[in-house]
Formats: sequence, structure tokens, C-alpha cells
Amino acid sequence: MPAGNSTGTPSRHRSRALAYVATTRDHGVALVGEGRMDEARSSLGYVLAQRGLALTAEKEAWIDACGDLDSLRRWHDQAVVVASAAGGLQ
Repeated sequence: MPAGNSTGTPSRHRSRALAYVATTRDHGVALVGEGRMDEARSSLGYVLAQRGLALTAEKEAWIDACGDLDSLRRWHDQAVVVASAAGGLQ
């Protein structure tokens, strides 16, 4: 390598490239997960609205703050059959 060239060795480039790919992949997975949660929240809200089940502001905030996809899916399934919105968010 010529003097003054600080580009590094091929193995160093490979390490940087692998680190970039891993970071990019993890970021993509996080975005997909957040997209699924957004869709679950939207779907839950849609079912409740179509059934005429009103939510309190507190329950809406609870849904918006929920970061657990399994809980959102469970609430969706409950919302399909419950008599009240409060009963569907257990």
C-alpha cells in the first residue's frame, strides 16, 4: 500500500461492510415490526369502529402505546365478539 493511503486492509473493509449490513438488516427488521404493530392497531380500531364500540381516550392512548404485537392481536380477536370496547381490551 502506498505511503499516506489510510484506506485500510481488505479484512478491515470486510469488517466494516459486515457491520453495515448487520446494522441495516436490524434496522429493517425493526421497521417491519413497527409496521406490523401499526397495522394491528389500525385493524383493531377498524373492527371497533365497524361494530360501533366507542373507546375512551384512555383506551385509545393505551392501544397507541402498546408495543406488544401479541396483545394487539389478542385485543383484535376479542373485539370481534365482545359486547363493549372495554370488554375487548382485557
